[in-house]
Parts: sequence; C-alpha cells; structure tokens
Amino acid sequence: DRTGSMSGDKIVRAREAAIAAVSRLDERDQVSVVVFDESIDTIVPAQSAGNRESIVRRIQAIEARGSTAIFGGVSQAASEIRKNLGRGMVNRIILLSDGQANVGPASPHELGRLGAALVKEGVSVSTVGVGLDYNEDLMTSLSRQSDGNSYFVENSDDLPRIFSKELGDVLSVAAKDVRLKIHFKRGAVPVELIGRDGRISDGVVTVDFNQIYSGQEKYVLVKAEFAVGEDGERRDFATAEVSYRHPVSESRGTVAASGAIRFSRDAAVVKKSANVEVVKEVVYNINAVEMDRAVKLSDEGKSEESRQVFEANAERLEKAAKEYGINVAPAAQMQRDVAHKAAKGKLAPDYRKRVVHESYEITTQQSK
Repeated sequence: DRTGSMSGDKIVRAREAAIAAVSRLDERDQVSVVVFDESIDTIVPAQSAGNRESIVRRIQAIEARGSTAIFGGVSQAASEIRKNLGRGMVNRIILLSDGQANVGPASPHELGRLGAALVKEGVSVSTVGVGLDYNEDLMTSLSRQSDGNSYFVENSDDLPRIFSKELGDVLSVAAKDVRLKIHFKRGAVPVELIGRDGRISDGVVTVDFNQIYSGQEKYVLVKAEFAVGEDGERRDFATAEVSYRHPVSESRGTVAASGAIRFSRDAAVVKKSANVEVVKEVVYNINAVEMDRAVKLSDEGKSEESRQVFEANAERLEKAAKEYGINVAPAAQMQRDVAHKAAKGKLAPDYRKRVVHESYEITTQQSK
C-alpha cells in the first residue's frame, strides 16, 4: 500500500520489512512486488530473488501517494504468482495496508470471495493491517478464505518482525493442499464445527488447509452426538484421513487414524478421563466465536448485549479453570477488560482490532 496515509514512518518501515523479507530468499525463490494506490504498478515482476540489488533499489524508491485499491493490488500480485504455478513453489501473497479499500471491490464479502478463488489455485494471502484506520473485517476475511495469516500492527516498528515471521512460515512448509476427512460410524453423528469452516455431509466432515508448517499443529473441533452405550462399553466412532502434497516434489501422501470412546455412568470417571488440552481449546474456540458475535452486537449499538457476551466468556473460562485446573486467568481478564469497554458504547478501533485478530488467531491456530 503506497497511499498517502502510509507516508512518513509507515512507508519507511514497510520498505525495510520488504527488503528484510527479500534478504531471506535465495536464487531458487521467486519474488515480485506490487504497489497500489488508485492505480496498480508491478515494480518488480516475478523473478529470481538472486537479483537482490536490483529488487532492493526498486523497493527503496516506493513513495506514498493516492487512494486504496486493495482488490486490484491483490489481483495483480496473483497474476505475478501465476507465472510460476506448477513449478513446485509455495505460493504466498503478503498484503500490507493501513487504509480502507475505496477503489474497486471494497467489501469483506468481495475480498473473501477473492481469497476463496485464490486458495483453489494454491495461493494464500497473509494480511498485515497497520495502524487504526484499516478494515479488519476485510483483511481477516481475505486471509481466512485463503488460509493465510492476519496481523494487527499498531506500531509500524513491528513490520520487519512480522515480515520475517511470515517468510519463516513460508520457508518451513511441510505439506500443502491438505484435506482432512473424518468418517463417522453408525451411532455417531457430527453436528457442527467449532470455530473453523468446513463441510458436514452424510456423516463425513471435510476440512481443507492450503499448507501446514513444520512443527505446527492444526486441529479441528467437531461437536458430535452419540447413541447411548452400556456402562463400560468401548466403541470405535470415527476414522480420520489426511491427504496432502509434498511442497517440492508434488508427490501425494496420506495418513490415517481412528478414534474410540468408552461409556461410563460414573461422572467422576468421565471427568478424570477428559483431555484437558482439548477442553481448553474447546473453551477458547467457543469464546472466539462468541467474541465475533459480541463485536457485531457492539457495531449495532447493542452495548449491554455485547458486554454480556464478553462477561459470559470470562465466566466460561473461569469455570474450566476451576473444574480442570487450566490456567486461563490472562484470557479471562482480557474478556472482562473488553466487557468493560463494551459497556461504554461501540468498541474503540484499537480494542475492536485486538478482539477480531485474537479470535482469528485462536480459530486458525495462528502462532503469534
């Protein structure tokens, strides 16, 4: 984004971040740089990152001006990536902007549709929102639909760190074009996915990921209903299969596992058998979904309803802490802090952005 609002320290830090990112690549990698205001220019067409000096000179010449054509900028970046599709590359667009899209398609729905189209080509978009004036709903919609990361950068000094982290993720992709399918057996019915998009059809849950990074854990939480079992009965209830492609060789692979449950009429036995880490993530993800709802209520001027949702989130966390010994005190305090802010009226831009991005990081398991 080279619009006028990016002038001063923001554009300086953005240039530094882009140069730092290029410095982490080598001649095997391809890089392009697209700048946009009301017009769109490809200042670095897709080329080997080995041309570092030339690329850096062009980045250093970027100056701030004009309006904000986010859709066009991302579309042009995708055109550059398409020059190398099918060559064993990991494809990533990093979008940096500090403003509202005001040229071309400009709604979260339209940018989300663009993200959904790009992920079908194996392209993810990670978004970096700078300051307090950008549209976080638009940015997270684009990231979510394309399986990318999303960042809120209140201080432009953080830009080099964010770009470095993003490049670190891209350079450590272990699998791409990943599909998880969970086949539920008779007597077990999947009801809903908690916090993540996917499909449920004829007892099969399907969730797609564009890529998985080395050392990263992704999970899917599914609410299910079970036919009543006898005390002590053990029952296989589902099989899960993950298919994927190797990021370089493009070879396909699969791994599979099965799940079982055991029935007990003893509540103490049931509680003792709980997987505490799963319980914690369930609570966090339910809260994340509720946080999104609370933000919408605040936007609609329903301050008291919004406050009640945040308070209920804090109580849910505290209940889990009491029952399972989970340390959730910081998360509970955050919910109460936002509840206090919500009670005073619409959430201020900084709090709204923090809540939206916190929810995104939880439901996508994005590392901070």
